[in-house]
Amino acid sequence: MKVVSDTHGEVVRHFRTIEIEDGPVVDCGESPASSYMPGTMIIADKLQMEWTGNAGPITVLVSGDYVGVNAAVNRNRYDVRYRISDGLPQWIQEILQ
Repeated sequence: MKVVSDTHGEVVRHFRTIEIEDGPVVDCGESPASSYMPGTMIIADKLQMEWTGNAGPITVLVSGDYVGVNAAVNRNRYDVRYRISDGLPQWIQEILQ
């Protein structure tokens, strides 16, 4: 028996988390990558990105506290994902620079 091929790959995973204070009120329904109804509002306080290799992030995950009065809402924290290829809102672009 002989070894025909023995390969090894390495993937470097990058993480970036940005916490913000006094963040903007964000409509979770505005993101094309979101399944939230328009009008689901949060106060953004954290942005998270992760990617492998040198490609850079594909999406930005925005987290925040729910804003508003809605009896159907049974949680206080929401996450909304923005695809970079769809274009990021101006406020995210300003933070990432």
